[in-house]
Amino acid sequence: MAREHSADEVIVLTRPHVIQEFLHLDWSSKARRRLGVPVLHLVEHEAPGPRAT
Repeated sequence: MAREHSADEVIVLTRPHVIQEFLHLDWSSKARRRLGVPVLHLVEHEAPGPRAT
């Protein structure tokens, strides 16, 4: 899709996975290598629940 639209950069949203990120096997690293454009990697997280008082 990025090539079809001649994108200058790509945003990748993934679930956290420390090992893949450390070894550069995550989606953002793969996209950066294949597409040759800057990649913004956003990692999904859950908001903390309500605090007990």
